[in-house]
Amino acid sequence: MELQGVRAKWTAHDDPPREGGQGQVLRGRGENGQSVAIKIARQARSRMAQECASLQEIAREDPRAGEWCVQVLDHGTAGDGRDFFVLPWYEDTLESWCERQPPLESLLLGLERAAATVVRLHRSHADLARVRVHRDLKPPNFLVRDQNGRVDVVLADLGVAKDGKLLVATRQTGVFTPHFAPMEQMLPVNAVADVRQDVHGLGATLFACLTGTIPRSIVARDTLWTAEATRIVYLAGRGASRSGDEVAEYQQLRGLPLERFIDFDEAHALLPSDEQRLFHALEERLGRRCAEPGAGARALAELLLPTLRKALAPNPRDRLHEASQIYASLQLARDAACVLLGVPREPTGAPMAATSAAGSDSGPYSTPTVPDSSGLPSVIATAVPTGTGNTPRAEATVDSWDESEESAPL
Repeated sequence: MELQGVRAKWTAHDDPPREGGQGQVLRGRGENGQSVAIKIARQARSRMAQECASLQEIAREDPRAGEWCVQVLDHGTAGDGRDFFVLPWYEDTLESWCERQPPLESLLLGLERAAATVVRLHRSHADLARVRVHRDLKPPNFLVRDQNGRVDVVLADLGVAKDGKLLVATRQTGVFTPHFAPMEQMLPVNAVADVRQDVHGLGATLFACLTGTIPRSIVARDTLWTAEATRIVYLAGRGASRSGDEVAEYQQLRGLPLERFIDFDEAHALLPSDEQRLFHALEERLGRRCAEPGAGARALAELLLPTLRKALAPNPRDRLHEASQIYASLQLARDAACVLLGVPREPTGAPMAATSAAGSDSGPYSTPTVPDSSGLPSVIATAVPTGTGNTPRAEATVDSWDESEESAPL
């Protein structure tokens, strides 16, 4: 299929497309032979133009947006009226890359860079008092290029991104992914786009990529909606068919506090079985590369779990307020993993360099370094390499974890 853009002509291959929320992503090539991704809408009227405009606005306001956000190479309208735009080609999404089981240190590096893209998104607005919120963070919405262990990650699918000062009707637009989106995002109420929605999505993404599952605690929340929540969702679905009484009832329900819709007393950030799942996933990834994988996995889990519990808090009042806290936790976990495995630590780069005036930035990546275990918390001190090689000294014991529950598949 030939497509004429504003700048050039593009050819789409016949390979099976990647399916997205708003359209399909086809592999293609430019006139100079460049491999590209062509994102084309499923129908003539779609939000594709909005996504293209969002990406172009970000590129104008952040000169270094190419380090963290997918870039628009061209755009246009196909002969059948469907919008399309052209992007650089990435072999993997974060989801497909994780399925190929990269080494633990590479996996944590990829997740760290994914978190950095979200930090950069939130701070990318030219007006630093304002934030952009993605609102649909999940593993398929990060793109990954892994070239011999050099892992580059960019954020994609910004078609539903919003300015943090604008009111958005979250549920009515249908722009969320169940179990990655927090509960409050699923309600048909007008609310300011909040970075805490992205914090929840990023936390769920982190857990899913490390374990291959979504937390069972999030699945269990499906049963915690109140009668008021069921009613407001029903009335929202009625749309223009609502009677006069239903319109009044709908407006009244939309003014209720969040606690009237969700039984937060029964909701949990993580269940014991979720924490057990994370521990076993880390233990498996350490495997034979670490003399005491159980102790190492416990140390890494204790570095990650406090942040995950706060990122996945059901009530937004209890949730982390910044994605940078997840990024910092991943940095610390990767430092610890590199110490445990005795491997060099590849720098991530500064996720806030485009908007932060603190310090200078020599570029996104530099020479890999061997981390120093002296700066790590004492939890890792019992499982660090000593002497020669990467054999750790492991004295910690692993608590007995509740194995009565299984995690839900991703």
